[in-house]
Amino acid sequence: LPPVTARPKVQPVELPPLDGTIVMQEPFRAVPAKPWAVLHGTWRARDEALWGAPQRGDQQPAALRGPLPMTDGTLQYDVNFGDADRHSLRIHTAGNKHSFRIVVSPSQIEIAKNPSAGEGQDQVVPLARERLQLKRGQWHTLRVSFQGPEAVAQIAGVTVKAAHPVLGQPKEQMNLLVF
Repeated sequence: LPPVTARPKVQPVELPPLDGTIVMQEPFRAVPAKPWAVLHGTWRARDEALWGAPQRGDQQPAALRGPLPMTDGTLQYDVNFGDADRHSLRIHTAGNKHSFRIVVSPSQIEIAKNPSAGEGQDQVVPLARERLQLKRGQWHTLRVSFQGPEAVAQIAGVTVKAAHPVLGQPKEQMNLLVF
């Protein structure tokens, strides 16, 4: 038999440092107060992080809504799936006219435009998708940058790029969803 050797520990892929001015930095060591709002599920601070979980038997994901007054810029935060199936960052444009989402699961990342008011769920517009191999129980940095009608999402050495006019509109709020 071959000798028993220790498996090397997989190190998370580091993103390059951000440039620019930090406009908002929320450590999420506690459930944030207004203007943030818990919409669904339970959100608890534990181990210097914020954890969301859907209510038992509820079909809705855990949802936390917060302000996002920007047009161009970058969002960055860490994600740990724990027992969750996937995490979704849903962003609404000014006046809540349109929304889009960046969905991350251990196996893929995608960017999609959500249906606009009056449109059915079959009107989702997929914009970008890539495969991932993320470990559960490990922290992964998600970075999403907006410049005009383009969005770039990065996690664990994988980059997805998307373009759509809705992505360039002024953003007003974000929703962190845990499924």
